[in-house]
Amino acid sequence: MSDAPGITYQATLPLHWEEATPTDAVLAQARHGNLVLLQALATLESAADKDYDADTAVAKAVERLEAKLDIVLSLLSKLVAQQLEIPASVPVTLGVRSIQWQAAAILPTVGAIIKLSLHLSSKLPEPLRIFARVTAVQGEHYSAEFLDTDEELEEWITRTLFRYHRRALQARHQF
Repeated sequence: MSDAPGITYQATLPLHWEEATPTDAVLAQARHGNLVLLQALATLESAADKDYDADTAVAKAVERLEAKLDIVLSLLSKLVAQQLEIPASVPVTLGVRSIQWQAAAILPTVGAIIKLSLHLSSKLPEPLRIFARVTAVQGEHYSAEFLDTDEELEEWITRTLFRYHRRALQARHQF
């Protein structure tokens, strides 16, 4: 399913779409929300990657604090998720400027402008909200290019893709 150039992230993720005609203000609002979400995910997910070379007492105190925060965030995420309607998960390939997905339901036609809501992590039940133009439909396989080409947003998507790619490689090498 992957024809996207550059680094991509392949996973089965909750995805919802709807037809939309965004204004510049709506695109800017979605961009801001996406930046906040990607930065928050980076912060949450990088906590496990930190290596504390400081005093072992400090390191243990930080680990205990992080464990407590993880519990609180997990419970809060579950509570929020109960209030949300999380869409069905589908195979997705996310790139820096495009997305591909597979779905059996009737979906948009080539050229349609859509808003995709993509849930990247159960740690934060808030989705990325991506406005895109459908570029290809082949059976149950769909491709779309993002309308927003903001450099800062692309940078944060790239960071996220690299982080997920690195984790996938680490998981493969642990076996």
